[in-house]
Amino acid sequence: MKIPIVAITVISSLFCITCKKEKNTVSVYDIKGTVINNCNDSGLANVIVYLNVDNSKTSHLSQVLSDNNGHFIFKNVSVYSDSKYIYSVYVPNKSGGLSSNPALTEVGITGDIIDFTYPEASKDFILHVTPKYQYFTIFCNKVPVTSIADSISFKCYNFAFHKNVTDLPYSWSGGGYGNGSYTNNSGIYPMGKYHIYIETWVNSVHSSRLDSIYLNQGAQITYTLNW
Repeated sequence: MKIPIVAITVISSLFCITCKKEKNTVSVYDIKGTVINNCNDSGLANVIVYLNVDNSKTSHLSQVLSDNNGHFIFKNVSVYSDSKYIYSVYVPNKSGGLSSNPALTEVGITGDIIDFTYPEASKDFILHVTPKYQYFTIFCNKVPVTSIADSISFKCYNFAFHKNVTDLPYSWSGGGYGNGSYTNNSGIYPMGKYHIYIETWVNSVHSSRLDSIYLNQGAQITYTLNW
């Protein structure tokens, strides 16, 4: 049986029209989610969240601020079904640290990114981030210095970081003879409770003790150790 050429042409045309309609499907979504602070498993407020739309030729970037509960929403976003469209919500990494130029001073944070396409646009996106303290200075205060051999050493540990992080403890140390200041301001350590193990040698007598301090996001702390 021969199929008329006209019938084949009509079927082919319908198939092509269907293909074009599928490729050009566009729906409007509210792209939403929550920024979670890894250090305490709660929503993190006032974080800039970005939405990037990339269609392999051009990209478009927009941003919103997370609310008091860490929630964010990009309203009325056109989402295309064509696979060339890739969407991303993310919080970028920031190294943190201080600068003599206040405009260049920033609070460190380890960010997160989620890529998605058309079928996933209705999801609630959870971005896990790790805020950092800005600097932590320990001042070792010895009054009086009874011997030039009197010395102190300390080590700071964060044992209570997020349950899914395997590289604990975050730690740094310092110490020396007499008085002195020791600062960790690299911006790479997460906020949280830090335990301080302190050892002293005074007149050749050794002693040790424990202390602790909580460092919030962006904290700039000077802590005095009297010994």
